[in-house]
Amino acid sequence: MINIKENIFKLDTKSTSYIFAVNDAGHLEHVYYGACIAEQDYDALRLKNTVMLGSTVDYEPTRPGYSLDTVLLEYSGIGKGDYRHSPIEIIMPDGAFVTDFVFSDYELREGSYEIPELPCAYGDAKTLIITLKDKKFETISLKLIY
Repeated sequence: MINIKENIFKLDTKSTSYIFAVNDAGHLEHVYYGACIAEQDYDALRLKNTVMLGSTVDYEPTRPGYSLDTVLLEYSGIGKGDYRHSPIEIIMPDGAFVTDFVFSDYELREGSYEIPELPCAYGDAKTLIITLKDKKFETISLKLIY
């Protein structure tokens, strides 16, 4: 089952809950994965970043203390202070590799998303498709499929 409320996405199976949310900067942030939990205010589960750690880099001057390297991101970009391996490298129109994908919108479809020869959900399934757009080059987007 997929529940969406105020840009918080909760995906439930028989025995687990998976929760992620759009944070104030527009990034998808992991909130929880584990045993099933009831609907509630999930703020208590979110990681609180109040100080910079080590050699982290401020995301932008208007957000002191916010570093992509310390946020539990669902999708890591490259070149904005997140030092994890990015799942994709794109040469952007300006020739740089810097990407900053933020939440654009979502779509909830009935049925499962199928890729031939790969496992997929069956039966009474739903598919969540989240679109992320690059902050600088909005014509470049990604679709995350859950």
